[in-house]
Amino acid sequence: MINKTASCALITSRDPGLQAERTALAWSRTALAVLANAIFILRTAWIYQQVEFAVLGAALLLCALWVFGFGFKRSRALAVNATSSISQSGMFVIAAIVFSACSISLIGIGAHAFST
Repeated sequence: MINKTASCALITSRDPGLQAERTALAWSRTALAVLANAIFILRTAWIYQQVEFAVLGAALLLCALWVFGFGFKRSRALAVNATSSISQSGMFVIAAIVFSACSISLIGIGAHAFST
């Protein structure tokens, strides 16, 4: 027979495990990916002398720095409290930035494709 007190303790106890480390690594990988794309776009802007790509690359470079900083802040918060979460407004801001960056990129690529 299963002891109800022991089973309730197993359900309510939480092992934080490596979630904080995985979260920090995910933010670092994301920042690295954005940085690599920023460098690629800045290189393209340099070769083809396109101001639009230079602006996009600079914006991506700033986004990469922001993502790295946010990830650092998030990993610090998780190190102190493994159950902390991002607020709803924080998630909305992140989603809005990502949507805006994707939209601007697609508009810039489309405009460049139709102008040539």
